[in-house]
Amino acid sequence: MINTLFLYLISGINPQCDKRIISLFYRLHMYARFNPPLKLSILLLLVIYAGEASSQNLVPNPGFEEHTEIRYPWQELEISMTTWKRSGFNPVIFDTRFKALKSDIGKGYDLKKYPPHSGHSMMQLSFFANTQVRCPEGGGAYVQTKLKQPLDTAQVYAVSYWVYMNKTEALDLQPDLPYYFGLALDGKNFYFANSHCMYESEQVLRLKNVEREVWHQVHYVIRPRKSYTHLMLGVFQDPYHPIVVNNTRFDKTNHYEQEFFIDDIVVESIKTDTGVMVFPPIPTQPKVYPKVQNFNDDWTVYFDTGADALSAASQLKLDSLWLQMRADTSFVYEITGHTDNIGDDNSVLSMQRALAVYRYLTQKTPAFQYRLRYSGVADSLPSAPNTDTGQPLNRRVEIHRTRISQSQILYYLASQFARKQQSEEAFRHLYLWLKSGKADPVLLLFDPELLVLHSDPKWPQIEKAVKQHYQRLKKNGYAFQLDYLYCQDQWFRSLGRDYEDAKGYTPAVMDTMVLENLGTVTEKPDSMALSQLIRLIDREGWPLLSEVGKRPAQAAVLMILHARDVKVMQKYLPILEDACKKGEGKWIDFATLTDRTRLNSGQKQLYGTQYSSQPAAPNYFELSPLENPEKMNEYRAQLGLSPVQATSFRVVRDKQ
Repeated sequence: MINTLFLYLISGINPQCDKRIISLFYRLHMYARFNPPLKLSILLLLVIYAGEASSQNLVPNPGFEEHTEIRYPWQELEISMTTWKRSGFNPVIFDTRFKALKSDIGKGYDLKKYPPHSGHSMMQLSFFANTQVRCPEGGGAYVQTKLKQPLDTAQVYAVSYWVYMNKTEALDLQPDLPYYFGLALDGKNFYFANSHCMYESEQVLRLKNVEREVWHQVHYVIRPRKSYTHLMLGVFQDPYHPIVVNNTRFDKTNHYEQEFFIDDIVVESIKTDTGVMVFPPIPTQPKVYPKVQNFNDDWTVYFDTGADALSAASQLKLDSLWLQMRADTSFVYEITGHTDNIGDDNSVLSMQRALAVYRYLTQKTPAFQYRLRYSGVADSLPSAPNTDTGQPLNRRVEIHRTRISQSQILYYLASQFARKQQSEEAFRHLYLWLKSGKADPVLLLFDPELLVLHSDPKWPQIEKAVKQHYQRLKKNGYAFQLDYLYCQDQWFRSLGRDYEDAKGYTPAVMDTMVLENLGTVTEKPDSMALSQLIRLIDREGWPLLSEVGKRPAQAAVLMILHARDVKVMQKYLPILEDACKKGEGKWIDFATLTDRTRLNSGQKQLYGTQYSSQPAAPNYFELSPLENPEKMNEYRAQLGLSPVQATSFRVVRDKQ
C-alpha cells in the first residue's frame, strides 16, 4: 500500500511522465522489494526521471490529471482546476474514475469508448456548427493556459499534443473540419470579443491527420519568432482558412457537433537543427490581408445574355471586394441586380444575378450575410441605352457601400423572414438584433411587418426581452411605459423614420398608412394617450432624464404638445422648467411647450419654435406670430439655444 502511494506521489511530480516507463519502474520496484539497496536505486532513478521530465515540459498540468473531484459530467472547468481556463463554450474534463450515470452515456461521456491517451484524464473540446449560435461560422470550446516560462526566440522547441476524434456525421459533411483544429501560441492571454464565436488566429499549429477513433500525436519542431507566454487549443480560423459551414442537410435543427479529445500537451526545449520550422512562418509573398490601400465604394460585375453565372473575371473582382470587406468590417453593402430589355422574366433574372453575387461572398465568409443586402430591379435602371453596344453594360450587378449598419441588417432580415412566414429564422434574427447592443427594442411591438409573429408561442419571450432592455434604467418600468406611449403617439407622425433608422427602410405598409393619414390625425387617440400619461405622471412623478432616459422623457412632452389641452400644458410647463434647471430636461422642449401654450391661449410665441401654414398654401410654412421678433434669438440664447436660421420653409410631399 505504501509503495503504491509512493508511486502515485512520483506521478504527482509530473502526471505526464510516460505511463509505460512508470509501469516498468513499478515492476522493477516490486521485483526488488526483498533487495533494499536495489529497491532504493530504482526509486531514486524514478524520482530523477520524473523530475527531469517535469523540468522540460513548460505546460502546467499537461494531461489534466490535477483537478478536483468530478461530481457531474459537465462540471465547470473553473471549478475543477486552476492551471487551465475555459474560453468560448465550456470544455469538459473526462476522468476514468468518475462513475457515469446511464443518462450520461450517449452524451459523449462513455469512457469505455473514449479512453484517455494516458493516465486518468483528458479534455473534450466541441465545435458547434449551429445557426442558432450568434456567429454563423459556428463556435466551440477552447482551453488556454500560461506557460511556466516564456519561449526563448534563440531556442528550438518541440510542441506536441495528442488528439482523438470520435466518428460523427459532421466529418462526413465537413471533411476539412479537422484541419481547423490546432494549438495556438500568443504573447498574452487570449481574449474573446464574442465568447460564442470562433477564435481567429494565424499563429496555429494545426492538426495534420484526420484519422477517426484513434489517438494520434501532432508534433512540430519550431523556433519561435516571438516570446510566447500562453497557448490555447480549439478550432481556429484565419484570413487564409475562413471556415465554411455546410449544414444544408440539417434543416430541422441547423446543428451538428464534432468532439475533439486532447491529452498530453508538451512544449519543451530541445537541441536540434533538423526539421525546424520558424513559427509563425515568414510569408513567401506579400500579404494581401488585411490591409487594403484603396477602398472602393462601388463595384460592378457583368453577365452574358440571359445568364446569372459569374465569369472568372467577375469572381476575381469579387475576391477583391471580399478582401476589402475582411479588412474593414464597419461597412454594409447593397447588391442590386440589373438586366437589359431583352426577355420577359427580367425581374427574376435580376434577382438571380444579385443572389449569385451574394452567395459567392457568403460562401467564402458566412458572417457576411449580416453585411450584405440584395435585390433585383429588372431593366428599370439602365446605365446605358439598350442598343447593341449598351445592352452588355446593363446586364450587371452593382455593389454599393452603404451607411447601413450590421444591426440594421439583422432587423431587416428578421422583417423579410416574417413577411415570408419563416418564423424560426425571423425569431432568430430578432434575438440577434436585440443582443447587438444597437437595437431599439420597443419598435418590435408596433412593427407592421412583424404582426404575423404575434400569435406565435415565442412572441411573449420577445416581449419579455424588450422589457429587459430597460433594466439598466432607474425607473425601468416607467421608461418602458413611456416608450410604448411614444410609439402610439408617433405612429402617424414620425415612427416611419424610427423604422428607417432601425432597419434601413420604412415598412411599405406603414408608408401607405402614413400617407393616407397625413394631416388627418384625430384628437381622440391623442387624448386617450394623454389620459394614460397623466395617470403615469401622477403615480411616478415627472419623467427625469437620469431615471427613464432621453426618449421616454421626451415622450411626455410630445404627448402634452399633441393633445393641445391648454390647462394640461400650463400645469406641466413649470414642472418641466424645474427639471431643465436641474439638468433633467431639455430646454428646447421647454421652449416648444412655452410657445405652444402661448399660441393656444391666444398669445404670441417667444422662442420661434412654431410654424403655421395657410389654407391657400398648405405646403408653405412661416413662423407663427412672435411677441418680440427682435428679441427672439436673445430669448433663445438665454436658454442656450441656437438662433433661428429660417423664418419659412416649404414641404415637398411625394405622391405614391
